Amino acid sequence: MHAVYAAAVDTAAAPDCVVMLPAAFCAAEDFVREGFVSAARTRSLPLDLVFVQPAARHVTDRSVLERLHEDIILPARGRGSRAWLGGISLGGYLALGYAARHAD
Repeated sequence: MHAVYAAAVDTAAAPDCVVMLPAAFCAAEDFVREGFVSAARTRSLPLDLVFVQPAARHVTDRSVLERLHEDIILPARGRGSRAWLGGISLGGYLALGYAARHAD
């Protein structure tokens, strides 16, 4: 699963990691271009940011939620971060589906 990472600091994981899923036909890099990273850094928010771009095949074969769990969420937790999930349009729908499947 393609992802763009923007760490709060280079030396350690932030206590919180915000994972964002894009709208259909949008890319993970669009979040950076639209100012999500600069907005968080301007406010000195101690957040690691992860912008995810699910592969179309994972959406169509319905494995996207498991890929998100295995490839993004578990590694964030392994670094000691709490993972917060959000998205725009289709990304929001996937975030809600993930929350329903993985209530923890």
